[in-house]
Amino acid sequence: MNIARDERLRKFASLFFNRTDCFYQQQDDGTWRFKQENLTLNHIRRHINGDITLGAPTISQDDFCRHAVWDSDYDFGSLVVLQTFLNKLGFVTYRESISLKRKREGHLWLFINPAIESAVAHEFVKAMILAAGLRLDQGSKIAGSIEAFPKSSNASSNIRVPLGINRKSGERGYFAHLPKDLEQQLSFVPVFNSKENIYLHTELRAKLLEETKPMPKAMHKGNKDILSIIPDWWLADSYHSRDKLITRCPSCRQSFHDQKRVSMHLCIYADGRFGCIKGCSGRNIWRAFKQLDDKQKAA
Repeated sequence: MNIARDERLRKFASLFFNRTDCFYQQQDDGTWRFKQENLTLNHIRRHINGDITLGAPTISQDDFCRHAVWDSDYDFGSLVVLQTFLNKLGFVTYRESISLKRKREGHLWLFINPAIESAVAHEFVKAMILAAGLRLDQGSKIAGSIEAFPKSSNASSNIRVPLGINRKSGERGYFAHLPKDLEQQLSFVPVFNSKENIYLHTELRAKLLEETKPMPKAMHKGNKDILSIIPDWWLADSYHSRDKLITRCPSCRQSFHDQKRVSMHLCIYADGRFGCIKGCSGRNIWRAFKQLDDKQKAA
């Protein structure tokens, strides 16, 4: 047994796996299969040896992320632009795997310590693409677009783990700033980025949305501040944009709309006015919040 190498494998696993009760494994045709079993040191060893190729869930069991990742399936230089932009904002990032056969730029990794809420990480990875003037890949596979991980604020997705061999192309992913030597790659210790800097720059998302977000169709003013009846947990993934708070509309949510942060419909202004961009009435908004408040008190 090589104790020193096993310790490096453990550190490698702790760096790239947000959880160890499950993982993904790539098939020979390039597809991925979800494995609901505990990740072991032997899995990591086989991944490094090239026997299997592992993918890691991007969100932990308690909805936290230890890294943000951007993926480019094109050779347009988009990741270089994004990395340069992130560096100017004070972030430290690492390029991984430049595919020569498939003309792909690979992955850009940003490590975070302490771990950050998945809702914030989800907004951050998208915000940085847009703020850098690049195109976010939302499934349409437009040339030059960039895919962002985590893909969702609450549903974990899969990202291929570095140093694994792509079962389809036969190429191994390496960190570009290190020699292509497995032992040196395994000894990689990243600089971790602060969650405070991520919180700060995630607000760029709100500024970018400000120009395109429609105004509420009607403004309402209740007898008292609407915020006084909104549960604290409801505001957990809200954000401020200039003079207003953007959050989910409870009336829309009752109709199974406004389920995601990217489509938050309710604007609450500093002077107490509020409105839904989809046109929900003030009475329905207030009633829906009152029902949430009553349920919380009864729990």
